[in-house]
Amino acid sequence: MSARLASVVAVVLLFVGCMATPVRAESDKALLASGRKVYIERVDGKDIHRSMEQPLSEWGRWTVVSDRTQADLVVRLHVSTSKFKGDSLAASIVSLPEQHVLWTSTRHKAVGNAFHGFKSPFGKAATAIVEEMKASANNWLQ
Repeated sequence: MSARLASVVAVVLLFVGCMATPVRAESDKALLASGRKVYIERVDGKDIHRSMEQPLSEWGRWTVVSDRTQADLVVRLHVSTSKFKGDSLAASIVSLPEQHVLWTSTRHKAVGNAFHGFKSPFGKAATAIVEEMKASANNWLQ
């Protein structure tokens, strides 16, 4: 019984650890604050990255570039699909060329129907992730 309890606790801790991770080190803050150009990584050849372009561009914190070699940072998208829970989207900001994860968002549910007015079911999720980035940016820029 105690082995089963330990397994449950381990799974819960793993889940909690996957939620939004704050910027840990001063060097991570410096990289996030100094980055000027960002590349949005494609997901499995899908156009989900396009859902992130508009909210990131409108924020104006970084210039979105289409060539990875021109970027200081990469926004790496993470898509999760579930028959029961539906699709969700999360993102990480990664340094270049080190590929060090600097920040990770929480998961946001993809919503796709005519009432939401988004061309992609990931549009609303991408906007929520950028809002989360904005809130975290106050910490990066201190």
